[in-house]
Amino acid sequence: MFALPLCAVIASRLLTANYFLSIILFWGVPSVILTFWAKDKALKAALFAGVATILLTSMDIIFWANNQWVTVSQFNSAFLGLVAWEDIPYWFLFVYFPIMFWEHFYDQKRHEPVWGRRMTRFLGATVMAFVGISAAWLWFPKLISIPYFYLFFTLAAGVVPLALELWEHPRLGMKFLRVGLYFTYVAILYELTAISLGQWYYPSEQFIGWVDFSGLRFPVEEFIAWILLGSVAVLSGYEHFDDTRRRK
Repeated sequence: MFALPLCAVIASRLLTANYFLSIILFWGVPSVILTFWAKDKALKAALFAGVATILLTSMDIIFWANNQWVTVSQFNSAFLGLVAWEDIPYWFLFVYFPIMFWEHFYDQKRHEPVWGRRMTRFLGATVMAFVGISAAWLWFPKLISIPYFYLFFTLAAGVVPLALELWEHPRLGMKFLRVGLYFTYVAILYELTAISLGQWYYPSEQFIGWVDFSGLRFPVEEFIAWILLGSVAVLSGYEHFDDTRRRK
């Protein structure tokens, strides 16, 4: 698993990979491997990832509307005329891969229902968010013109859910740390590869600061939200909405 991201970097550079191919190399290949290793967990993980994709696509609409993150698509059209089609499988795999990694290596629950009442409420909330944000973009775009949206998103989607989950279940802390370190390694390699190949960029200046790796520059919010906290924020949401056990 540690060799796969390095292989993805090499393949992406040799093939001058586009956005979609890099998604497959960095996130798709390990997800397929984990699916074979943990077949009994795949449906539950895929259902949660599907629901989370609706929510993340809603947030993506706001990112695009504010020019805070723009990806270079291979398609002439875009979802809602705004969001790159490649973003949708990226969101799905961004959620699915960490969950399958977590389930296979750390959690290993048995005979757990694939859907519960919390997931029904989560689905309802994500659909409402998607409909509301899509409607705002189509008819009242000023409503989603939010200065420094990435900062608010980082706090709301990354810091707060993780803090609440660890407050309620502190024993998860060391497990989350181990998973988080692995996905920080994956995500930083992916970020630098994508920027170097021109797969995405950040045209806005509404960020609290910048991280610079030998001229490859991305916002501080990107580093915190997606690279440091992305995987553990996903797991925090998964454990809260999709874990039907009661921990002591």
